[in-house]
Amino acid sequence: MKLGTIYKVSIALLSIIIGVLWGFQASAGEWSAVQKEIWQMEERAWWSMEQGDIDGYLNIFSEDLIAWPTWTKEPVIKGYIRKNLIPGGVKSSELKPLAVKVFGDTAITMYIYHMVDVTVTTHKVAVTHTWIKRGGTWRVIGSMTANCVRPHLCP
Repeated sequence: MKLGTIYKVSIALLSIIIGVLWGFQASAGEWSAVQKEIWQMEERAWWSMEQGDIDGYLNIFSEDLIAWPTWTKEPVIKGYIRKNLIPGGVKSSELKPLAVKVFGDTAITMYIYHMVDVTVTTHKVAVTHTWIKRGGTWRVIGSMTANCVRPHLCP
């Protein structure tokens, strides 16, 4: 992917994030059917990871995904993630939704992911996913994760 394209996608994602924070959603009990649908896809993906099902996890991601996981130095594509995930690497996980906001055929999710890996190391990660609906199907097109090294900043 060209640097100019990454820059444009980054600016678009930043704009959406600002919009999300401005119009923050209250609690999951007040979510619309679409918000609940998207959140259930997030939960199902992480459940698949716990089961060692890499394909089940990757199912939420678009083929043209651009992602910046905590474990890479720069943004990567879906194929890179597929090659580098370890089946069975997640022992247990818990998601804490912070925001699910829908803008027509685009949506954004923000949450805290608390995970214990097979080495019994605990990880707490802030996750932002940007979703797009194409052909009636929601898929993640942008993903950014950050380690919560300052717990008071990660609820």
